[in-house]
Amino acid sequence: MKEGRAIQARLHRGQHKQQPEDQCGRQFAKLMSKGKTKSSLRLLSNEGIGKPFHLDERIYMDGTSRSVREIFEDKHPPSQPATLEAIVDKDPEPVHHVVFDSIDAQRIKSMALRTQGAAGPSGVDAAG
Repeated sequence: MKEGRAIQARLHRGQHKQQPEDQCGRQFAKLMSKGKTKSSLRLLSNEGIGKPFHLDERIYMDGTSRSVREIFEDKHPPSQPATLEAIVDKDPEPVHHVVFDSIDAQRIKSMALRTQGAAGPSGVDAAG
């Protein structure tokens, strides 16, 4: 909890640099031409702009109000001791070297450039 609070304290809440309209239009067209519809639509709304929430901040959904802390607690139940079935007590089976032979810098770069995903806290998708 202390780590999360320290990180959030360093973030500037709600400060988003507004792009000039013509630059925003060019960026929108560029993203649409690449098939990044979600990212392009995010430019047009403030919905995509992420901001950290305080743990006691109330979130209103479906006519009810819950704190961020309550939502996190529901998503992350209390820890439990490990069961014997979950503990591996033998050496892992060796992996044949041919599995890793094709992984080189060029392969990693090409796969990273093809990565797509949802926006993180920065509001930028995986492709940048």
